[in-house]
Amino acid sequence: MVPNTGEKANFNSSRSLNEPKSLEVMTGSENMPYKIRIRGIWKSVTGIQDIWRIDDEWWREKPISRIYYMCILKTEEAVVIFQDLITNSWYRQFE
Repeated sequence: MVPNTGEKANFNSSRSLNEPKSLEVMTGSENMPYKIRIRGIWKSVTGIQDIWRIDDEWWREKPISRIYYMCILKTEEAVVIFQDLITNSWYRQFE
């Protein structure tokens, strides 16, 4: 059993779970990703396993409009990335 230290627990963390990270992406025809820069290294995308789009919160000041790609890299690693269609920025979605 852990002893009670009498200190208050701190739940004021502003870090979100599953927070996306900005990403550099090279795209080809039809804006399909073919290279992704991960930790400073360009990795080739050998296939796209799935594509889906989310349009949400259109009534807010900052609506959400994204297109997601489940990319298979040359290393056989699966990576979920998305393009923010409002800002045209790319992000990696961590699971």
